Amino acid sequence: QKKEILALIDKLEEKLISMGGHFDLEGKTEKIADLEVQIQAIDFWNDIIKANKINQELSFLKKSIKE
Repeated sequence: QKKEILALIDKLEEKLISMGGHFDLEGKTEKIADLEVQIQAIDFWNDIIKANKINQELSFLKKSIKE
């Protein structure tokens, strides 16, 4: 039974590693702050495609930390 538990722990560890930074609240919070600074730039909307991508990423990050 001990071997089964250790095997299960190994599998769970692999799954967590494969999820990457999904649970990285501190990293996400820092990225949100960085993106919000970028949005405040005077020339932010000069590149509409880039601005929209940044807004989408910001929105995704904010939603992900609320969940």
